[in-house]
Amino acid sequence: LTPNIPSSSVIEIDSFVLSLEFNSAYGEISRQKVEVYELDEAITQDSSLFSTQDFQKKSLNWVTDNYSKFDNIGNTVVGTDTLRAQVRVRLNVTKAAEIIERVKTNPADFTSNTAFLEYLKGFYITATEVEGGATGMIGSFNLVDQDSKFRIYFKRDGEVQTMDLVASASTKSCVRYSHNIAGTALEAQLNNPDLGMEKFYAKAGKYRAVVEMPTILDIPKNAIVHSALLYLPVEANGISVFAPSGVVSAMTKNKRQVLAYSSTGYESYIKGYLMDLKLYVQSLLTGISTETTLLISPDGFANTGNRLIFNGPNTTNKLRPKLVITYTEF
Repeated sequence: LTPNIPSSSVIEIDSFVLSLEFNSAYGEISRQKVEVYELDEAITQDSSLFSTQDFQKKSLNWVTDNYSKFDNIGNTVVGTDTLRAQVRVRLNVTKAAEIIERVKTNPADFTSNTAFLEYLKGFYITATEVEGGATGMIGSFNLVDQDSKFRIYFKRDGEVQTMDLVASASTKSCVRYSHNIAGTALEAQLNNPDLGMEKFYAKAGKYRAVVEMPTILDIPKNAIVHSALLYLPVEANGISVFAPSGVVSAMTKNKRQVLAYSSTGYESYIKGYLMDLKLYVQSLLTGISTETTLLISPDGFANTGNRLIFNGPNTTNKLRPKLVITYTEF
């Protein structure tokens, strides 16, 4: 976008709105307080971004709404348009006026991404609390969708117009995770791994489940593996707002080599996930691989709020985790 607003134009700001289209969501429909800050550090395509790092930002929160609705079900109506579900956040019109004034006085700042980032380095967007103490929702958003944008509604010399600030495919972004597990069952299990015999956890952003299978090495080394199916049942059902993620993956603990995905996603008939580890088990028997400890990750580990509670070997639930290996010994 290269806006053209002559310096002589008379501008009246109507509103300034941030819209974020949902990519995925975990939790309950709720109203949450959103904060938006201007970054005070440059982020380029060469920048290394980490989910635990703190970003330098300016102190002013651009948001004027107390709470914004987080509802990933159905559509969002904006005027006469029906759009895919999104969060809409009202922003300070004073900031909109500053941007319009910048267009009028320094139009070169809006002619390229490089020039624009010299003027406005980016944004830090966070949700800080849920109205009424409700459970709330963790949203993941599609920043490059045409409906995700900062939009200024204004009149120029009496004519209604809009101006959009949008992300492109080259826009650098990352998810900033902050975990507070104090007093939770997850914290207790980290302090006492034996608790994982009843149930064990995986949580996007930081915590992967651990599955240990040392007895695989008891299989004769000359065996030919025909199948090796890992069953991982979970506590939640597939229709809950806290439903399991669509896919999980398994990787070796030390080398972090991805071995398999639950290609069909959550399987309702086993209330969990199914993965084929045939090649991995065969590689253990031939000595190519030596690791018998796997890490299990939920889908969207780097950018969602997905979490999983797996049934352990001593669960009181009906279904237990198991690895079923079929082989021929020569």
